[in-house]
Amino acid sequence: MVSVNNFGKIINRTPGNARQKIEDLGNGIKLEMVYIPGGSFLMGSLQNEERKLNTETPQHQVTLQPFYMSKYPITQEQYFAVMGKNPAHFKGKNRPVETVTWYNATEFCQKLSEKTTRIYSLPSESQWEYACRAGTTTPFDFRKTITSELANYNGNYIYGKAAVQYLLNSGQHQDKPCNYQF
Repeated sequence: MVSVNNFGKIINRTPGNARQKIEDLGNGIKLEMVYIPGGSFLMGSLQNEERKLNTETPQHQVTLQPFYMSKYPITQEQYFAVMGKNPAHFKGKNRPVETVTWYNATEFCQKLSEKTTRIYSLPSESQWEYACRAGTTTPFDFRKTITSELANYNGNYIYGKAAVQYLLNSGQHQDKPCNYQF
């Protein structure tokens, strides 16, 4: 688990552990599933949260039963092992499969269910947000801001006070106005 300050600098790293199960897809290909314990959380964004969408408010209480979720995005190798085809444009067996529609993804889950005799489905919006928040109440599981060093994130669209740190580190503060409050 990683925690950052308001400027996106890592201030704490805590090793963790998670209950998981591993599905064998054949030919040495594995699918790692992480156990997400059930619980309740406030789903949605705070009224004053930066860059929130109107569809993310008002916050509301959601209670979920425990579930399993893939530890990583589905790779092209995993997708091929289940579907027998690889529709990805950016080829590489360990790269995430892309260019799949919602229908392709649900068909993948259906075929995975048939192959393993367990029921698989795409996570609901509430399951996804609950897993991503990881017990926090901040916009991101590592606190209030995000940087491209923390996630696969386009750093050109800076968020929160990490923007101030970005401007200071990049030398761009000399010619760009900065009206962020500390």
